[in-house]
Amino acid sequence: MRIFALIRTKLIPTSVLKRRMKTSKSPLMREFYRNPGGWQAMEIIYENAKPKNLSDWYALKRLPLSMEARNRRKYVLNELICWMNEKCGRENLRILALGSGPALEIQEAIQKTSANVVVDAIDLDTSAIEHGQQIAQKQGLDHQVNYHCGEVCNMITKWNDRQYDLFSLIGIIEYLPDEVLLDLLRQLKTMMSPNAELFTHGYQNRFRSQESLGKLFNIQLIERTSEQVAELLNQAGFRVVKSEVTPLGMYPMIVSTLSKVAVKETISANRIATLVEADRKKSRLES
Repeated sequence: MRIFALIRTKLIPTSVLKRRMKTSKSPLMREFYRNPGGWQAMEIIYENAKPKNLSDWYALKRLPLSMEARNRRKYVLNELICWMNEKCGRENLRILALGSGPALEIQEAIQKTSANVVVDAIDLDTSAIEHGQQIAQKQGLDHQVNYHCGEVCNMITKWNDRQYDLFSLIGIIEYLPDEVLLDLLRQLKTMMSPNAELFTHGYQNRFRSQESLGKLFNIQLIERTSEQVAELLNQAGFRVVKSEVTPLGMYPMIVSTLSKVAVKETISANRIATLVEADRKKSRLES
């Protein structure tokens, strides 16, 4: 896979790559050309439908960015379900999802657990908000999942009197410089209820994905290892209670908290391989 990435970034002219994406029979390639990194492209990746042709097969099934996006979503969904099951019986639980897109993984977790939670989901993309609202209404969750269109930092500044039990920062912090992220985390700290948790992740440039994104679309993702994300969390007053890297090593997934309860088990790299192997038959994680 690294060989393919090298060919894309070094040998094929950008104009040729973009022209091929624009006219491709692959829905994912066309959507990524139209709106790079947008929620529609991510939903195509998550759906993982039958490929239209060879290029679509590679984009959906073998492109590391696609594989790891699905792994990340599966991890987040599993964590959400576990968290909701742990809190079962509690009322008035609140979740704040930043850069949420349509927040369909949160809706799915609510459906699977029948959790009594209220969600505030914030995103800049009006089409993501509208899609999430439509799905929530169809699923009967529109009274639980509230969507807000706006810039994350501006929105939460207006909500500093609110308290939340879970914060989801998935697919957002890799776009934020350290100083902006620190300010955001410090603001969130003031909005955490006792024993609240924060889900987030780092980003590591495996398989030269960053070079392709930068060359084609001028997308600059900020690389951070699990240790670097943990250091920023510590500076903001959080502590990491759980860490796990997705199978291809692209996303270090992190759970942190402010509470002083017993620390959850930290999943080591050795255990990750065991978990992946155990779950492969169930298609929970890809490798």
